[in-house]
Amino acid sequence: MTVVQRATALRGGIVAALAAAAPGASHAHHSPAAYDMTTEVVVDGTIAEVSWRNPHIYLTVATAGADGELVLQEIEAASIASLQPYGLARDTLPIGRAVSVRGHPGRRPGSEMLGLDLTTEDGVVYRLHPRGRGAVQAATVQASGLAGQWLPPPSTFLGFLDAVNAAALTEAARVARGDVAGLAEAQASCAGYFPPPQLMVASYIHTIEVMDEAVVIRVDGVPGERTVHLDGRPLDPDAEPAPFGHSVGRMEGGALVIESAGFALHGEGVGFGVPSGPDKRLLERLSLSEDRRQIIYEATVTDPDYLEAPLTYSAVWDHRPDAEPSDEPCDEETARRFLEE
Repeated sequence: MTVVQRATALRGGIVAALAAAAPGASHAHHSPAAYDMTTEVVVDGTIAEVSWRNPHIYLTVATAGADGELVLQEIEAASIASLQPYGLARDTLPIGRAVSVRGHPGRRPGSEMLGLDLTTEDGVVYRLHPRGRGAVQAATVQASGLAGQWLPPPSTFLGFLDAVNAAALTEAARVARGDVAGLAEAQASCAGYFPPPQLMVASYIHTIEVMDEAVVIRVDGVPGERTVHLDGRPLDPDAEPAPFGHSVGRMEGGALVIESAGFALHGEGVGFGVPSGPDKRLLERLSLSEDRRQIIYEATVTDPDYLEAPLTYSAVWDHRPDAEPSDEPCDEETARRFLEE
């Protein structure tokens, strides 16, 4: 067993995006400021311990240090909800299994690393992070409508990061994005999950239930659910603020159009470190692709406090009725772990 370090200069655009959008870079709650995002490390060893939790999986790999002594390397991965749909399972990681993990090292000697992907002894690669390598299964089953299970691919989430980075931000938004410590503290809780639109492009299983008077959207591993009222009620921007806002919708052909207001203030209410104010508004449209294997998701968010112009984004969700939700609740201790180390 050896530790191989490869100092790799990542492309400037990626580094800039990671630095500017710290919370989203790890696809979870917090900043990658503790990691050297310009360097890649490959750790070869055997699995010594696994903490199988939402919002993060933590691995401990037993390896050999430069002096040949045993080293226990802790590795942070994304959540079960974001990795299980791409093949990673609890029984993929038995104690004693030989693995090779690629990631970014911690800035402090002996600290944990941020995992990107894991390769087993038989050559199978599993994603540990949205930017990691790993198979992405194509949608092959046609849907009869919007109801069912849907999975935005990692490229959808990362594309929204690019859209936020290119958005016309106010000075208040730019200042907020620079407060990495404040964002990290705010997000170190199961209540700190990002709201829509960022929630809607996260690579977690989205389950849509369509009823006569409402559409309910649940996102695996995320507390709560979105209810879109279809009963003709008007949008009430003065309603009691809620994490996912208040939503009304209408069907246009087979598409669902959603208007939302009344969002609770949040440090990532627009997305990727850009907060939201009391006047945030969100317009969304969900429609089936021509082959009925994807949902085309379109969103426009406005917020006069943090956006100088509306932010628009279009993405796809894959129809994945075969995917298994994690059904694991968010663990508060795990959510705060990175602050306490």
